[in-house]
Amino acid sequence: MSRIFHLDLTGRPYPQPVLKIQALLEEGRRGPLTISLSDAMSAAAVSAILTAAGLAAQTYRREDHWLVLGREAGTPEILVWHGPGGWQAALDDQAETEDEAILDLGPALSPWRPEAEPRTFRAEQPVVLVGGQVMGAGEDDLGARLVTAFFDALAGLDPPPGFLAFYNTGVFLTTRDSAVVEALRDLAGRGATVMSSGLCLEYFGLKDRLKVGRIGNMYEIVKAQARAARIIRL
Repeated sequence: MSRIFHLDLTGRPYPQPVLKIQALLEEGRRGPLTISLSDAMSAAAVSAILTAAGLAAQTYRREDHWLVLGREAGTPEILVWHGPGGWQAALDDQAETEDEAILDLGPALSPWRPEAEPRTFRAEQPVVLVGGQVMGAGEDDLGARLVTAFFDALAGLDPPPGFLAFYNTGVFLTTRDSAVVEALRDLAGRGATVMSSGLCLEYFGLKDRLKVGRIGNMYEIVKAQARAARIIRL
């Protein structure tokens, strides 16, 4: 009989919950999972990681408490409800709760949905590291034009990059009204992973302004570099 594995990560600042879930998945745990969290950014990132790992993910919120569910497709659904003692959960084939209790969930969040993307990439596909929003030093206006030309050219590369990581002021290129968003969407459509550092998005107040790709962390950046044959730094 399956049992739900619960992980209480409330009070853990981002990106600690992300690193914990990454380690849990690498240990082979596939669910059913329930994860308690204290902020929307961690909830979105954890949901994205579970989805990318092939699990069905769902997120619920009540005030400043988030609960992310993860399970393998085809397995019983996880039923959750919030009572005097906090969140409670049971598998659909084991629950003996009333429908009224199950509906007492609070407002549901829309789970963060990363683009369809491979979880791995070929070694011959370069990894691109982007740590700034302009190309080169000197005139920022010229640097902005150069960075637009760079990504337009990169979109035509064959094979395309396997992984593009944006950090520091580079996250401005994946957010707001960036001139390179369409080129990045083209790359994502060809299978490239476009990832922005969650820590940097939070630092610049951009976590709700992401226009392409998904939220990630330093663990993913280091892992991508370790397996890449070529690395391009902008």
